[in-house]
Amino acid sequence: MGKFADKNLEDLSQKGIGIHYTGLEQLDRKQVEESFLSGRTKVLCTTPTLYVGVNLPARCVIIGGTRSFKGANIKLTDGFEDYSKLDFAQMMGRAGRPQFDTEGVAVIMTSQVDKV
Repeated sequence: MGKFADKNLEDLSQKGIGIHYTGLEQLDRKQVEESFLSGRTKVLCTTPTLYVGVNLPARCVIIGGTRSFKGANIKLTDGFEDYSKLDFAQMMGRAGRPQFDTEGVAVIMTSQVDKV
C-alpha cells in the first residue's frame, strides 16, 4: 500500500475505508482508486461527482438522498436540486458491472418515497 499525502486518508485506508471527492490531491486520488480497484478498500465514500468519468465499479452502491447541493448562489430556496433520472442511472450503474461482478445492488436512502 502506498503513502498518502493526507494522514487521515492513510489511517482510513488501513481499515479498508476510502474517501473520494473532487478536491483530493492527485497522489491521494490515485492511491484511493488503486486501493479500491485492488480490493484492499472495501468501503468507498464518495461525492456525486464520482459517477461521471471515473471507472470504479462496485457490488453495492448506496445513494444517500435524492438531492444534490448546487450552491448558495443557485436560485433555489435551499441550494439543493433533485437528481435527474440520468443521475440516478449513472450512480446505480456502478453496481454489478458485468465485466467485474455477477450481480449488483443499488440502495437509495430517502424519507421522501415520492422522489424515487
